[in-house]
Amino acid sequence: MTSELPEKTLKSTAESSVQPGLPATSDHVSHNWHNLDNRLSLIAETAYFKAQKREFEPGHEEADWLEAEQELAEIMGVT
Repeated sequence: MTSELPEKTLKSTAESSVQPGLPATSDHVSHNWHNLDNRLSLIAETAYFKAQKREFEPGHEEADWLEAEQELAEIMGVT
């Protein structure tokens, strides 16, 4: 699976250092990956944009989460 994260933008959250409209970078992921709460936030944000891309069609929530988790793990080199 190829990573789509660098082409995407992440939804801004209080915990996230990503600015609205700016692409996520591997530096951003690396900085936040080692804290569990931040890691879960990154996965949730990435999964959100996967859902948004398919107009929030129901029934894909688990697949979105697992794909997002895998993409981020690839960026971190922990696959």
